[in-house]
Amino acid sequence: MRTKVLAGAAALVLLVGIAVFNSRRAAHQRIAVPPPPTSVPAPAPPPNLDSLSCDDWPERSTVEEARAAFAVSRHPDLQAISVRCSDASGQRGPSLVRVIDTADDDRIVATLIRPTQNLHVLAVRADARGVRVTASEAGLPTAGDQKAAADLGSVFTWTFATKDGLHYGLGVPDRVAFACSPSDLALSLTATGATAAAVGLRNRSDRPCAVEGYPQVAAQSVEGALIASVHRMSATGSALTTTGAPAVIVLAPGHSARAVIDSSDRTPADGATICSRLSALTVGLPTGELLGTMPLRMRSCTLQVHPLIAA
Repeated sequence: MRTKVLAGAAALVLLVGIAVFNSRRAAHQRIAVPPPPTSVPAPAPPPNLDSLSCDDWPERSTVEEARAAFAVSRHPDLQAISVRCSDASGQRGPSLVRVIDTADDDRIVATLIRPTQNLHVLAVRADARGVRVTASEAGLPTAGDQKAAADLGSVFTWTFATKDGLHYGLGVPDRVAFACSPSDLALSLTATGATAAAVGLRNRSDRPCAVEGYPQVAAQSVEGALIASVHRMSATGSALTTTGAPAVIVLAPGHSARAVIDSSDRTPADGATICSRLSALTVGLPTGELLGTMPLRMRSCTLQVHPLIAA
């Protein structure tokens, strides 16, 4: 019994370590001289939506998340666009949401959400009354800010009202779902092959809750050693994996999310990785909160974890 308690405590310490590891960044005015009456002023270059400084992040590029076209009053060609920085490993940056006028060289009309707000956008909708942005709170709260800590991982819909299409009110948030807590979720582990399994998280509460990212996973070998996992995007064709950045998933009561855990059963050519026979898997939320330990019989050389997706 004492050995099991010690092993469980060690697994929890390793999970926390993995969560920390997998975590993560006026010019002087001049008087303009008017041109001669006969001259034609050159048109201003269209603004560039790629203003997230993605080039400052190695191997990152700008990805469009959502787009909604709408018309207000005398402005029939407005679009609300959400973009973010992302890389091939699935790491994603915060979202930037702007309104542009496509009839005026994509002129930026308004910035609704800035990257400094640390939001991950799920959806953008718009009509003549304004723009509604659904996103999760992804940023780390300021030390001592209990409200911000409670909102971390929660999903809200912000409504930006407008009357003329040019001016927008401050976003009014309406909570869609709290972040899932361990008490909200029922954990399951299903073998999907000789070297793969699916971690299932079912919302057993009576309210919707949200999850995002990679479950934290540590395996235990039959010899009692703890084995860390690595994050990986999908293998093509698997229904339980994804090739995009981890999505924000809102689980209605009774609904589930899944993540694939797979492994190579062959020793790498360089022999650097030691293969083990696994006996159990300890699983935590992407935030590192422990969900539980379940038996798992599998040979593993490299344990890989895929991001959560809706089941």
